[in-house]
Amino acid sequence: MRWTDPNIKLVAAHTNDRTLVLKVTNRHRDKPLDTVFETDNGQFVRDFQVLEIKTQQKAAVAARGHSLKYTFPAHSFTMLKGRWV
Repeated sequence: MRWTDPNIKLVAAHTNDRTLVLKVTNRHRDKPLDTVFETDNGQFVRDFQVLEIKTQQKAAVAARGHSLKYTFPAHSFTMLKGRWV
């Protein structure tokens, strides 16, 4: 995956069953950040589960092909979990 925004801190992990967990902190106090995750070696195959700690809301975000797009709320911690092949 490629990553360039200095306001975002990312921790990523995957398991043997191709589950990918992204833990993201948006450090910007006032600005939500539109983000696109791109992978060169694999594809996202299903919606990713989303848990935003700031709002404590659960949701899903569509992820298909080589990219996953998500807007991280200002000053938040978010976990995204899904599969890739």
